[in-house]
Parts: sequence; structure tokens; C-alpha cells
Amino acid sequence: MKLSLPPLLLLLTLLNTSALAAPGHGAPPESPSLSAPFASVAERHGGRELAMAPVEQFAVDGHTLSRQLAKLTGVAISPLLGMGLLGASAYFQAPAETRAGLPWHLQPWAWGPALLLVLCVALKDSLLALPGLGVLKKPLDAAEVVENKVSGAVAMPLVTKGTAAALTLPLAGAVAGVAQLILPTAHAAGPAGAALGGIVTAAFYGVALVLAAGAFALVWLTSHAVNVLVLLSPLALVGTALKLARLVLLGFPVLCAAISPTLGLLVCAAYLALAWWLAGWAFRLLVFGGVFSVDFLLLRWRRQKVDAPTVRAFAAELEGVPARTYGTLTRTEAGAVDFTFRPWLVLPARTVRVAGSVVGLEVEKGLISPMVVLVEPSRQVRALIRLPPRYRKLEFAVAGVFGALPLHEAALVRGLVGGWQWLKSQFSRTRRRGREVRLSQSAAS
Repeated sequence: MKLSLPPLLLLLTLLNTSALAAPGHGAPPESPSLSAPFASVAERHGGRELAMAPVEQFAVDGHTLSRQLAKLTGVAISPLLGMGLLGASAYFQAPAETRAGLPWHLQPWAWGPALLLVLCVALKDSLLALPGLGVLKKPLDAAEVVENKVSGAVAMPLVTKGTAAALTLPLAGAVAGVAQLILPTAHAAGPAGAALGGIVTAAFYGVALVLAAGAFALVWLTSHAVNVLVLLSPLALVGTALKLARLVLLGFPVLCAAISPTLGLLVCAAYLALAWWLAGWAFRLLVFGGVFSVDFLLLRWRRQKVDAPTVRAFAAELEGVPARTYGTLTRTEAGAVDFTFRPWLVLPARTVRVAGSVVGLEVEKGLISPMVVLVEPSRQVRALIRLPPRYRKLEFAVAGVFGALPLHEAALVRGLVGGWQWLKSQFSRTRRRGREVRLSQSAAS
């Protein structure tokens, strides 16, 4: 039996629901006092050199750590779906008399709308993927890009706390093992030792929290690139296939952690390594998708003005500059065109020469946004710069900023315009022929 992609997308969503909501994965993070293990060690060995305690004191349940890392990666891949499923399962697994005291994100008024929104997104990806409905899907894809940013920011502090608590003891154990090799044993019993033990506990937890937040950010950043690619893809089928792949990746670490803690840790480590490798590419897509989504949703081309010698732009095929790098395009007093950008948006600014003169440069009217292209003597066109959608319908003004550059339409736009004009001509001929028939009939009568 064959399944088309849209129904398969809904099916995988249900399968991931059962995986994340399985017993042991949906319960709220345990919240025992993190200082308890360290306090007992401090009482016996002294808090001044807490790391001098025997390493065995810092043993941790590998299943707990694997489960927490699986939760973190799963929620980072799809924050809205992950938090909705974990909240619902935690709520129904809790005793009825304690449900009112659960945290806000585990209450039905929080996870209920989240799951309803996930269902709406799945229906959007399934129904609007049908031929002829793509024009209705793109604005909703842009809204989903913004939603993914918001849900990721909300989910990060909620899901990283449990992972940080599970990481604290392994970190302390590693430091204790190293300290026992290079430092002599020291004791500081009494209240001062216990107090210092609490400080060291907080320090370990802070380090673990930073590591957990960094891991979440890396995985979310890579997953968010899927939303941007769906927005940019001209084919709805490609976007649906990308989301299917992401759903499979979401449930895989959870299932592996349920099978074996070691396997779950290895899979999570592989996810983090891949996210680290793709971080730069995913960050540029994050900025690219954010700018395009805001421009689309706010219809910025209706208010945008081009009255300065500088325009916002993304690199396309510039030597030495990664694609989709965000920056500004400027024409110098000497007539050259430069592109200035800051790597990661905060590092020192760099400037690269786009062209020594405007000869050969043209502004191309695109279906989504215009581009600055180089037309070589062989008439081969090479895209150099892509402008944001805010410059749609402002191509003539942009061309004027850079010295009255020639304008031309992209091949896809020319094909669409030609098809529309042909269709209009067919209807106009039908109407004209109808009028001619009516006139001839009235003249004959």
C-alpha cells in the first residue's frame, strides 16, 4: 500500500506523539535538591576542596542522563510539538490531587493550544500542498518561521533545567577524578565546609546549565533551517519531504534512549556533532528566513523607501563570502560596488568588492525578491546579490541608486507573465467573438 507524503506526515506526527509521551519520557523533570549529594560529601570530606571527594560519590544514573538529553534534542528539533507532548503526558501521569500544583507549562491551558496549533500546521502542510494552493501556503510558512523562533525561545529555559540537573553530577565527578590525581587531600569540616560545598554545587550547576542551553541552541538552529527551506522552496512536495525527515529525527533519540541509555547518549552526541558542523550554514539561514518572513508578513515593500546609497542585501555568489550572508550593498564615490557584512552579525565588519564598476551589472525582477546579477559578455547571468522582499516593486529605484542599472525579469517571472497574458488574451478573444456574434445577430434582425 502506498502512502502519499501529506497523510504520511500526519501519521509520523502521531507516532512521535506516542514515543515522546511514553512512560518515563513525559514526566516533569525531577526537582530534588541538587545540593543534597554534595552536602553529604561536604560533611564527610569538607567543602573547601569538594572535588577531593571519592569519585564514586558522584555516580549518576545513565538512564536519567540519556532520557534528559533525548528530551532536549527532541524538543529542540520541534519546540511546539515537543513541549505540547511532554506537558500533556506529564499532566495525565500526575495524580489528580497534584495536577493543580504543576508548573504553568504542564497545565492544559498551555499544552492544549500548543498541540492544537501543531495539528493546524500539519493540516496546512497536508491540504495546502495540493496543486494550485501553494500561493495560500507561503504566507502561513512565513508565519511558521516566526512561530518556531518564539516557541524555541520559550522552550529553552524549560527543558534545559532537567538536563542541567542530570549533567551536574557527571561534571563534578570528572573534576573530582582530576583533582584526586593532582591535588593533596584537604579537609574543611563544619558549617563553613558545607557552605562552600553549596557554592561549588551552584557553580557546577551553572556550568551544566550553560552546556545544556548551548546544546539546545545548536540543535534548534539546525532544525529551524528546515522551516526556512520550506519557505523558500517553490515546490510544496519538497517542503513536506523535509518535514517528514525532521519528524523521523525527532523521535529517533527518544526511542534509542528507551532501548539503551548508551545508545541514546551516542545518538544525542551524533546530533550535537552534526549541529555543530552545520551551525554557520544554519545561522545564515536563520537570519535569511527571519528577514524574509518579517518582510512578507508586514508587507514592507509598501512602506520601504530607497533614498540612500546603501541597501540591505544577502550575498549570493560572491568570492570569499558564504551564501546568504547578511550585509549592505554600497556604491562608492569611485563607482565601484562593495558588500559590507559582520560575520555572525557581531564580529568586526568586513568589506568585499562586488564589482569595480557597474558595467555588466543588472537588476533582475524575481518572483519573491529582486537580485543584482552580472551579465557576462557570453550573456551568461551570474547572481551576485539577493535583495530582501522589502525591495519588491522598487527595482527601478534600486537600479537608480547604483547608476541606472538595466532591468530585466527572471526567466520564471517571464514565463508566468507570458502565461498570464496568453490566458487573458484567450478570454478577451472569447469575449470579442461573443460581441461580434451578438452584433451580427442584431444586424441581421
